[in-house]
This record gives sequence, structure tokens and C-alpha cells, in this order.
Amino acid sequence: MAKDFTVTISESSPRVADFIKCFGRRELHIKSFIPQLMELPDFDEPQPCYLLDLEFVSEEELNRLAIHLSEKFNANLETVIGVLRNSEMPILATDCVVSVENPQKWIDFDDAPFSPDEDYEDYEEDWWGEE
Repeated sequence: MAKDFTVTISESSPRVADFIKCFGRRELHIKSFIPQLMELPDFDEPQPCYLLDLEFVSEEELNRLAIHLSEKFNANLETVIGVLRNSEMPILATDCVVSVENPQKWIDFDDAPFSPDEDYEDYEEDWWGEE
């Protein structure tokens, strides 16, 4: 399901080097295009985040990520691996741009204001201001 949602980490992000070090790329799959507010270390307020979809992360990438987080937060490596497998890895929304493939699957366009009512015969005339 989440293969339709990706983020591209901004080149100007202070964490871009970390993502490239761990994943070898700036593009990552996320679980949803809707960010969640999360409490994070180094921040006083909850931050909007996307959640990394670990189904699209290789075992090697997961290990590099775990080693990086273990070193960064001075945490036990096995604990970090366990938390990653049983929890979620946030990606700051301010660090990235979201792409949604196949948006028609996720967004209901039936209520869009630009969708004409099929029963309304004079839609085009009213749209262009002609009566």
C-alpha cells in the first residue's frame, strides 16, 4: 500500500547526509502522506513527521540506520534494532517533499468544487459567466 507514498529528503536538510549514509539515497517510502505530530528528542514541541515504511528498507539499510541511531543517541544497538522493528521511524516533514503516486486511489475527487453536476445542463454556461 505505502509504495504510493515517498518522500525526498531536501538537499538543504541538516540530516540529508545521515539519510544518504544509512540508505544511500534521498528518496524513501513512507506509510502515509498525512504527517503525524510526534515527540522527538532535541525538540521542545511535537513535530509533524512522516513514518518510514520498513517494508521497503533492506536488512542492510536497517542495520546501518540502527548503528547510526545507536551512535547518535548513545543507545544500545540491540535495543535500537528492537525499537525500529516494533515501532516507527519518524522523518521530519520539514526535511522533505512528499510524492503520491496514483492519487486517485487516496483522494476522493467526487466532492471537488470543479466537478460539474451531471444533472446540471447549464454548467458550462454558468462557469463562463454566460447566461
